[in-house]
Amino acid sequence: MAFRTVLQLLGVFLFSNFALNSHVNAQEISFSGEWRGALTIGRDTTGFVFIITKKDGKYAATLSNTAIGIYGFPSDSVIVKDKNLTIRFKALDIEFTGTIQLDSANKPYRIIGDWFQDSELSPIVLERQED
Repeated sequence: MAFRTVLQLLGVFLFSNFALNSHVNAQEISFSGEWRGALTIGRDTTGFVFIITKKDGKYAATLSNTAIGIYGFPSDSVIVKDKNLTIRFKALDIEFTGTIQLDSANKPYRIIGDWFQDSELSPIVLERQED
């Protein structure tokens, strides 16, 4: 009798744990917002701002860097898959790829990624800016 009760409790625990994890995984992570990061290539460091938006289920992004005179340059594509993000700017020969990090409340706060431009790869960390 005790063994059967243990099995039933284990089954309830496993089912509830599966249901909870399915709910957390089913929640969509939002990349939308303002993201800032500093890019270092050689001795030079410059700051960049990505504004990522989502409309009708589709992401878009713009890139700004006041030091070099880029303001709201639109991306050609934004690809989101799970926690991964790829943003392409064909005219600038730039591709950013990154993985979002979540805080303890499952809110996105950082994207750790790579900046690929003119056949050079540089690491960059983007921090989400609060509204």
